[in-house]
Amino acid sequence: MENNQYTDLIKRKQQITKQLAVLKKDKKVQEYLDLCNLYSTLTKEEKTLSKKLKSQEYSTCNHICCCSLVERDYQEGRTHRYYGCIKCGLNERILAKTANFTFSQIIKEHILNPDEEIMYNYLTSKSLSKKNIIPGNFELNRAIYLKINAKYPEIDDETALRYLKYALYKIQNISVNAKRKTSRALRLSLNPEFNKWD
Repeated sequence: MENNQYTDLIKRKQQITKQLAVLKKDKKVQEYLDLCNLYSTLTKEEKTLSKKLKSQEYSTCNHICCCSLVERDYQEGRTHRYYGCIKCGLNERILAKTANFTFSQIIKEHILNPDEEIMYNYLTSKSLSKKNIIPGNFELNRAIYLKINAKYPEIDDETALRYLKYALYKIQNISVNAKRKTSRALRLSLNPEFNKWD
């Protein structure tokens, strides 16, 4: 029984090989295969350039930082703060996410998505400059900053920060119900359950 299955399998493969050989002679099929190869090559080049451009953006950004994560080690009594830039998105939180893994585990187990991998590679070779630190929640500050920047693309940092502080003042001092907070979170492209408004 298994011998017959094996023989049938070999015959089917041979038929497919002959069909492929015939198709490869067809100009349209050859053009399709050439385009597939070119597309694959361009995709690899795009990934390489994307990594370089993102790293360049991180290194040339005049970072505006905000605390993005606070970790407390209750056994040793230490508190560690991770910061992120609300302008370019560079975020030390990635270091906390990878703290318990080796480099090979991070790569093999796909712990990081491609954007996080670029961030991780940058932060393991260079540190985030924290000259300009603002208080508040990182996600909220970044969401507001991105909205301001989208509306006024040529805005300078000083003006953007004034707008940001004014928006935060209004958010923190104008009381709204839960439904309105959900609506506000969605407008800022935050999770609907976001609740760190203070």
